[in-house]
Amino acid sequence: SVPPAPGPVEENPVTTSRLLLTALSTFFSSLVPERPQRA
Repeated sequence: SVPPAPGPVEENPVTTSRLLLTALSTFFSSLVPERPQRA
């Protein structure tokens, strides 16, 4: 199998980190409203 052509993501690791961080932030943001803070 031939790997895809190198994209900007491989050249800029920071972009990958930010994308992952944004995904986590969105994920938690979606969970927070579902769980009451009465804990």
